[in-house]
Amino acid sequence: MPYHKSNLILFALLIFHFSLSSQADEKTKDKNNAYPKKDWIFLNNGKIKIGLKKTSGLALGYFSNSDSNKNILNHYDHGRLVQQSYYGDLDGSKWRGKDWHWNPIQGGDWKGKAAKILEIKKSKNKIYSNTHPVHWATGKLMKDVIFEQTISIEGTYVKIDFKMTYKGKKTHKVRDQEIPAFFVEPEYKYLIRYHGKKPWTKDKLNRSVPGWPNERHPLPENWAAYVNEKDYGIGCYVPKAKILTCYRFLEAKVSSCSYFSPLIRFGVKPGMEFKYTAYIISGKTDFIRKTIYKIKKNLEK
Repeated sequence: MPYHKSNLILFALLIFHFSLSSQADEKTKDKNNAYPKKDWIFLNNGKIKIGLKKTSGLALGYFSNSDSNKNILNHYDHGRLVQQSYYGDLDGSKWRGKDWHWNPIQGGDWKGKAAKILEIKKSKNKIYSNTHPVHWATGKLMKDVIFEQTISIEGTYVKIDFKMTYKGKKTHKVRDQEIPAFFVEPEYKYLIRYHGKKPWTKDKLNRSVPGWPNERHPLPENWAAYVNEKDYGIGCYVPKAKILTCYRFLEAKVSSCSYFSPLIRFGVKPGMEFKYTAYIISGKTDFIRKTIYKIKKNLEK
């Protein structure tokens, strides 16, 4: 999310909305560990189990060990999840009385309208999807934008290849872009990241509890994680990202969450295709970091 002061206010309003707009059945699903097949597609390789939400643009909304039913991710409404989301210029739309931006969202709009899934291809440990997103504020189906996602389980981690294609005519100004938005359950309150001057040397990590509203931090190792009191949690490595935004929202008991997003800056332009890859790992901090170091080493071969 853009980091300028005015945009931080908008972001605060956005999460406030999340606490008000969610569907009651979502709460029931999490409470009872019920994920109906009509709403979800799962992959399970015997080590990792992930779930993609068909009612939210096939965004990633479930992540656990294969032998567990405890979901680390937060999918409280269409704005949560692990998903694509991009920002452009003010476009005359209003969200809760506020001027809003061009804003395609993979999951759906703030009132609960889902994005339109155009295609799904599933193999043993991989799922491809093609989706028209919706505008967060207006709920309009954005047919000039295509979100593609290929998600696969690669042994002990998950790889997601994201792609956004823009076929519209307007050139938007440069802004911070979430790559991707990443929401987890509130018990994972400790943000783990590297904040030093010697990245990729196993130097000491930074451990903190984010506040409210957004904080902004450098990301020299291109990854961050949230862990709980037992040092167990989930991390996301995005090689293209150099900056992180994050917060924790705790004012509403049911809709509390921990959030971060690796960021990159660009303006959306006609004919643009933007691609990036995210790697997601669950476990204790040491395992998450070691796995990310291995992924980086393999990428450099």
